[in-house]
Amino acid sequence: MLIQNAVIHDAVHPETYVSDILVRDGKIAAIGTALSADEGEQVLDASGLQAYPGFIDAHSHLGLDDWGGDTGGSDDYNEMNDICCPNLRGMDSYYPMDPSIRMALEGGVTCVCTGPGSANVLGGTFLAVKTVGNTVEEAAVKTDVAMKCAFGENPKRCYASKCNSARMTTAARMR
Repeated sequence: MLIQNAVIHDAVHPETYVSDILVRDGKIAAIGTALSADEGEQVLDASGLQAYPGFIDAHSHLGLDDWGGDTGGSDDYNEMNDICCPNLRGMDSYYPMDPSIRMALEGGVTCVCTGPGSANVLGGTFLAVKTVGNTVEEAAVKTDVAMKCAFGENPKRCYASKCNSARMTTAARMR
């Protein structure tokens, strides 16, 4: 595919510029002027349209909660039976068909760091995923990229009646 005359914001140059984008096998192969498409290849005129690099969401629970709609019965971003569970892995609950993943992609988000634990002092490991792919293996860029820690109000709010009603208890759980 050849995208012509796009106003490009590339996060490298301080100013935008008008250029062409050549896409091969789903990846940008070249950016420049006077690029040509192969015979039969799709050509899009993007005159007046903006082109940005894919956005990255560095912290979410995408694919583990149900904020985007039905997640196949999954609302797996918090383990409510254990306040401290570093052994959990987001990849074990990641649901690649979650509608919010498609919504993120349509909004320009191409990569996400997602995982468990908003309520847990230690909630487990996050994984980096592309917002495409029908399986965890297809979507995964890298597993175990971060450990979720929560020291604020969430552990107090979610575990107040069970085991944690003060920040000092949260800190003690972490220790």
